[in-house]
Amino acid sequence: MRNKIIFTIVISLIVIVPLAQASLIENVWYNTLSFLGIIKITNANHLNSDRIVISDIYNEVKALDDIWSKTIPDGDYVRVTFEKALTKENDITIYPRIVSGNPIIEVYEKNNDEIIAEFTSVNSNEYNTIFLTNLQKPEKTFDLKIIGGSVEFDHIIDPFPQFIGAGTPVSGLAASNNITVTCPSYVANDILIISGFFTDADTDTIVMEGTEWNSIAQIQDGTHDAGWWWKRAAGSDTVGANLLTADDDIYAICYVIRYANITGTPYDAGFATVANLTTAVDDTTPYTATVDTLDTNRVVVSFFSGNDDTAWSTSPPPATWTLESDVSVTDSGTDAQFTVISKNISGASSVPREQIGIRSGIEMGASLTIAFILTPDVTKPTISALNVNDATITEADVGVDKFIATIDFDEPMNTGVAATVAFDPAVATTLTNCGGVWTDADTYTYTCDVEDANVTQADVDIDVSNAQDVATNVMLADTTSGVDKFSISTASTCGYTSGHWAVDCADACEITSPVAVDSGYNITLSGAGVFKVTGTDISGFSHILVKDGCSILEKDGGRLLGYG
Repeated sequence: MRNKIIFTIVISLIVIVPLAQASLIENVWYNTLSFLGIIKITNANHLNSDRIVISDIYNEVKALDDIWSKTIPDGDYVRVTFEKALTKENDITIYPRIVSGNPIIEVYEKNNDEIIAEFTSVNSNEYNTIFLTNLQKPEKTFDLKIIGGSVEFDHIIDPFPQFIGAGTPVSGLAASNNITVTCPSYVANDILIISGFFTDADTDTIVMEGTEWNSIAQIQDGTHDAGWWWKRAAGSDTVGANLLTADDDIYAICYVIRYANITGTPYDAGFATVANLTTAVDDTTPYTATVDTLDTNRVVVSFFSGNDDTAWSTSPPPATWTLESDVSVTDSGTDAQFTVISKNISGASSVPREQIGIRSGIEMGASLTIAFILTPDVTKPTISALNVNDATITEADVGVDKFIATIDFDEPMNTGVAATVAFDPAVATTLTNCGGVWTDADTYTYTCDVEDANVTQADVDIDVSNAQDVATNVMLADTTSGVDKFSISTASTCGYTSGHWAVDCADACEITSPVAVDSGYNITLSGAGVFKVTGTDISGFSHILVKDGCSILEKDGGRLLGYG
């Protein structure tokens, strides 16, 4: 069962003589790894293809510090040992960069040849995570085999969502403020959170500028407003300044959370709870919110408060909690305090309402309780819709890229891995030069040329397999969405088998061998063109119907017998 961590982020508004800005507590990560439930490595070696140790690379991969291992070539291994055994509920996370090729990385138990996990695609300069869901027993040491290229590593770890650091808090006290909020250092897929609030005697609210930010919660009481927003970093330090607008007296700070879910919402919205926003006297004892957690969550609580004192009379954190960050900003005699506390939890539980600390005469207070998620995504992707551009392929459809199947999946997919598409029954003579591309995060488009192969085939299925989501879960072969998706009708109508004979004169039929139509059945000639009977007889039919501009040509003794 995974541990959970509770964070409390506290902001206080204080009316005092300006004080020097409190120093930031940044990048506390490596000082609190054990508390956070993160499992570090204790040993790392480069092995050759025979699993013979070549060199010790522990110092290069023990931390994310831009100190890289030597290049690990195709076929070689990295053997890592964790400080305690991992189970199928754990994962291995790497921070690599590709030197050559398109490598994949297979994960084995030490000296074992059975694959238990696989990085099927490797993204450079960001964290890549694989879950050990196929691990049968606890294991401390793993062999990571490089295949199809060469890579270097900066960090290898079994992670857990964690607080990385706080930026410098900022403020603005003039009317119609825009303030610039700068985040601390971060890497791709880190979660950036901006906490902002303002207080004034009006009903205006904070507005986050930029559609890339997602609102977590926002609350007003008529004269105060507090809000929280998040976004996922696309790369290292790729997000510039962030602006918030309010009428007056605005304060904000940016935090970085690492190892939360790398797709979708990084927290469970059911556990994002605003505790309070009020000017009541009892806010001298601000509280967190009560939260029921899942066993793969940890909880983050964001708290804003304000008073006319210079310090906490009872400082955070409460018992069993850890102080992560406690910083302030002073502007024109008004101070705002931003504080983060964290709590370690084992298993699913209810986190009770807790007193964060005590300040006298708080002017404003608000807190947010939020559960960040690192839940192994083991759900296989499925097809949500499968459509074709033409339900009946005829001779009129012959041409390049004339057949298109659009396959939509129910979640973001790994666009570096192509889906496998097959037809049942196989119609390779009609559909040729087929290929597929990902046209967006969850849509695969499969295109074929259409040939006239004189084929008649009803109810062709489309089978899709091998597509994988961003968590590398591979779909089950899916035929349900692809049953009876289209038919083919490109066969020539010039040959007679039995019963009535329907001829498309566009087929330019020329009959040169005798044909005996079943007695009592008719011939229908339709469509523009000429139906030729050359040097032979067509007999036995009752009537012949000619329409749509078709004409009959009997030559070299050819005859249509039996009608009339």
